[in-house]
Order: sequence, then structure tokens, then C-alpha cells
Amino acid sequence: MFRGTEVPEEWEVFLQRSLLARFATLDRRGFPHVTPVWFVFEGGCFFVTTTRTASKYRHVMRDSRVGLVVDDGVMPYRAVVVRGRADVVDGGVGEVTRRIAARYWPGWGVEALTQQLMDEPRVLLKVTPQRVVAWTE
Repeated sequence: MFRGTEVPEEWEVFLQRSLLARFATLDRRGFPHVTPVWFVFEGGCFFVTTTRTASKYRHVMRDSRVGLVVDDGVMPYRAVVVRGRADVVDGGVGEVTRRIAARYWPGWGVEALTQQLMDEPRVLLKVTPQRVVAWTE
């Protein structure tokens, strides 16, 4: 088991797999709101795109504290659990959305999926880890 403030280098290969992340925010009453999301892990941070109408966006705008879990659901289990802060990043939304689409929808449909996703204005959330726990059983 690893505990620290950033994702260990040996876990970066795991995070390059097309696994869903569970993204947790705090609603206006302080309750957890968890949604599955596609993501990319780059430069030690997790990037997620969403719309301005999504609950997770509104929650992050009110309280930037978030949690994120990536696991493979296969025995032996492997998981990365992150507590951190999410910031809205200006610029690069289309390019990151395309990289995410290519990760989860490889092949001929990437550009079409990217365009479909970008039809509704999107924002880019950058999750900077403050606490990381990673393990394999």
C-alpha cells in the first residue's frame, strides 16, 4: 500500500488504462455526490470535462474539495484513491475532450464523439491530488 501526496510513478501505467473514475463532490447540503467519469491523468493531475449544467460543475464552483477513485474491479484488486481540489481550467477544453474520447472510444468515431461532446459548452476540471492511497491485493 502507498500513502502520499502524489500518485507514484509506478501507478501511472495503471491510470493510463481506460478505467472509469468515481468522482465525488459535495452538494450544497454537504452530502457526497458521486458520478462515474472518463478522465485523463497527465502531469500528476486528473482532468475531467463536463458541462456547466452538470451538478459536479456547480458543486466544484461552490466547494473545490473532491474525491476520486480509480479501480479495475479485477482480483487482485488495484485502486488509486485521491482527495484533492478541483479547479476550472480556461482553455484546452476541446483538445482534452478529444484525448479523453480517444482513450475511451478508440478508432474511427473519436472526432464524431468529440464534436458531439463539444456541442454543449464544456469546462475542464483539473483535480490536483493532496492525498493519495494506492494499493493492490
